[in-house]
Amino acid sequence: MPNASTDSKPLRLFVAIKIPSAITHNLSSLGREIPDHKILAGGQAHLTLRFLGDTPPESVERIQKAFSAIQSPAFELEVKGLGVFGRRPRTVLWAGLTPNPDLSNLKQAVDAALFRELSLPVEKRFTPHLTLARLKCDASVAALIKERANHDFGRFRATEYHLMKSELHPRGAIHSSLAGFQLG
Repeated sequence: MPNASTDSKPLRLFVAIKIPSAITHNLSSLGREIPDHKILAGGQAHLTLRFLGDTPPESVERIQKAFSAIQSPAFELEVKGLGVFGRRPRTVLWAGLTPNPDLSNLKQAVDAALFRELSLPVEKRFTPHLTLARLKCDASVAALIKERANHDFGRFRATEYHLMKSELHPRGAIHSSLAGFQLG
């Protein structure tokens, strides 16, 4: 099996907080209301803090070391409301997260670490959300968004974040954690 530090093929990486199954269960129930669309893949649900894209495998150890030095408290997150990104007819359906200064501080610390280690520019915009589906925004989706604009899908305590690898397959991306980092 190839080792991330010796395999020369770039790794498609991102940094994320995993979403507990109770929340994904609440969100997946939306699939009954939007026919012909797959909402979330249970174990794949996450809040992306930063997408790194294709990254040299030799950078993984440096990223892990930088993230290990981040000091951030655990914090509560609330998943609330629905919306869409993108232009019609193809859009991204998302669930929102209520603003949280601890989440913003963690995002800034992750960006600063990536800038120091990989010279990745700091992202100027960050809109915390959970991507639920890529779909056509028709009248039924618009009605669902209007109906659930402030719906509370649940709360959870974020106690860790992960350096994740994404592998693209014909049936969708498969995400796996390369390393987890404790909060608190």
